[in-house]
Amino acid sequence: MKRAAELELHTREGLAKTREDAKKFHARFPVKYMHGMRNVNVTGDYISNSKNAEFSFDSEEIEDCKFINHGHGIKDSYDSYVLVDKSERVCEVVSGITLSNVAYSYCVWHNYDVFYSDTCENSHHLFGSVSLRKKEYSILNKQYSKEEYETLLPKLVEHMKTKPFKDEKGIAWTYGDFFPRSFCPFGYNESVAPEYFPLTEQEALNRGFSWQKEERKQYEPTMRAENIPDQIGNVADDIIKEILGCVHNGTCNDQCTTAFKITPDELALYRHLNIPLPTLCFTCRHGERTARRNPRKLWQRSCMCKEKTHQHSVECANIFETSYAPGRPEKVYCESCYQQEVM
Repeated sequence: MKRAAELELHTREGLAKTREDAKKFHARFPVKYMHGMRNVNVTGDYISNSKNAEFSFDSEEIEDCKFINHGHGIKDSYDSYVLVDKSERVCEVVSGITLSNVAYSYCVWHNYDVFYSDTCENSHHLFGSVSLRKKEYSILNKQYSKEEYETLLPKLVEHMKTKPFKDEKGIAWTYGDFFPRSFCPFGYNESVAPEYFPLTEQEALNRGFSWQKEERKQYEPTMRAENIPDQIGNVADDIIKEILGCVHNGTCNDQCTTAFKITPDELALYRHLNIPLPTLCFTCRHGERTARRNPRKLWQRSCMCKEKTHQHSVECANIFETSYAPGRPEKVYCESCYQQEVM
């Protein structure tokens, strides 16, 4: 507490200086090529307790997988987002829980042998079905016998392959593709996708996504960003009634709301932590936080270690894939050199 007081973290200037000092301090030390631990044959970032996983991110306990984001406890799966709880043999799924042999589906939980379905639970042998629970052998939400289902399904798959659906852009979608992008009810810029894969409006439209036109903000700040008290001790209780102006004022790429409010609980928290109120709206604050994380991209690089005591002569020859882009200031080490350096 004494050190915190010396750093003047209760002031905006002191907090900013401490952040900058910490950034300079961290730059003095090497970083491991990826964030993760207890992995075998893994490429990606923020991965732990995994084996044979390629180009995956923010996951743990995944095995024999590729292109997985936010996976937990899954095997033998490919190109899926938020897939958890003992799922296996899954392909092109968004939001899946305890699945087996499921593909090209959205929000499917506790299912097996399900394809091209949306928001179905505790079911099996579905194709092109929506909002079903505890159902089986259904195609387009119509119930069939097991024999009818197994006879009709191959014909549908063959039809999708020979006569693929084409959207307004002329992009063909065949069996094996996820739902067409034009089916999405949200604009690209309304989703979390820009946080990881930023696109301009024209780039998104060219790829078949829609784009939500920004609504004109009608907020009229009652307190500009430069007038927000620098110290939390100078903040009055009636700050919760003010509309605070964001310092970015819509000039950034973080979907700035231009204005924001402080709730009573937020004010209590800032006072408890003894740190100043923000001058950025919540979306800009979120943008700054996510910008500190490495991107979901990989570059092939060589270990930058030149320590002769690390069991290599002059310079380490290890090559790896890393989310630290070439040209960044960090000294990026392979697993072996990093462990020798810090231990």
